[in-house]
Amino acid sequence: MRTIVRNIGSIVTPVLDRRGDAHIEEYRNRDIIIHNGKIESIVSENAAHLDTGDFRVIDAEQSVIAPGFVDSHTHILYCGNRTKEFYMRLAGKSYLDILKEGGGILNTVGETRKCSAEGLVRETLPRILNAVSNGTTTMEIKTGYGLDRENELKMLHAAKLIRERDTVRVVITALPLHAIPEGKKEGDYVSEALDTILPEMTADSDFLDIFCDSGSFSPESLMKLGQFAQLKKIPLRVHSGEIANIGCVKASINYEISSYDHILHIDDEDIAIMREKKAFATILPVTAFVLGEKMPGPRKLLDAGIRVSIGTDSSPLNPCQNMLFAQYLSVRYCGMTPEEAFISSTINPAVSLGQGESVGSIEEGKYADMVMLNVKEMDDIPFMWDSGIVREVLHNGNVTFRSETY
Repeated sequence: MRTIVRNIGSIVTPVLDRRGDAHIEEYRNRDIIIHNGKIESIVSENAAHLDTGDFRVIDAEQSVIAPGFVDSHTHILYCGNRTKEFYMRLAGKSYLDILKEGGGILNTVGETRKCSAEGLVRETLPRILNAVSNGTTTMEIKTGYGLDRENELKMLHAAKLIRERDTVRVVITALPLHAIPEGKKEGDYVSEALDTILPEMTADSDFLDIFCDSGSFSPESLMKLGQFAQLKKIPLRVHSGEIANIGCVKASINYEISSYDHILHIDDEDIAIMREKKAFATILPVTAFVLGEKMPGPRKLLDAGIRVSIGTDSSPLNPCQNMLFAQYLSVRYCGMTPEEAFISSTINPAVSLGQGESVGSIEEGKYADMVMLNVKEMDDIPFMWDSGIVREVLHNGNVTFRSETY
């Protein structure tokens, strides 16, 4: 049976031009018809030729309908808890200090290795559901807390189990080069990852990634991964410039990079490379907020014509899955307009994840991944981020969240 969404206040959606740049369109007096999980048509409100007896009817009650949010950078899949590190940071410890004391990523690696794939799913699902309740319908999920063949493959399996549940659309990124395991040298572990771990992960992964930064992997390791990715014909997403600019963007010039993520520390040459490659820049303001560190400055990137995405970076040290909050921070502290934040939470991350033909906008032929918002206009979205504005979320045309308030 077809579904019709009626009584819509307005439809707000990004629209791409021929160059791949987006602008916002708003449509009023429209109904949305859904069939087989996709938007079949967008018709005039109360179209005379429609017999609503043939439809399952969803009453939007004058909500604004927007595309479901696309969270293009998460470390949401893990076991364990790092609450103590929050207080260690408040006491003045840096991220690198905590890492040297066996905390940080290595702490989570230990806890995740103790978990089965099913245990990982059990611990992660509440975080997934929280993301959905705040309007997320597509999410990138990284491995990276296994750091050996057995446990990276376990994380990959858990990510696939979450994908199969179809609560949210899942894009999988293989990240065994997330940290250097305790007791190993960088070069030895990179060789291990390229020889014995990643070859078994590429078939079920959409992207590869590396944490190229001070205290982690070097530009030389990035180049080795780039060569591997070229051979396997799989694109890269690169953590770069969160802690310092050690030349990772420059080292990636010969490889296919979908997105450079974090990029708190970049220079004009980096920006020129990103623009030339037509890569996305993914900013992660929630993590900067949680860590009390420098906020991203996307204005220079936007003005240079680089397309920007926003992610939550949900992780053991940043227990936030709320894309509404990420948009608020982007407007409040990062100099973005509400329109830019909206585009950077919908179509831009969708395209960066290779999902632009399927999701990220309200268009005929795309999946019916939509969020109903109890707002009057788009500018309300970041401002009212914690006001319970999400009333209903649809994924593939099915309701995955409905607020009890409405």
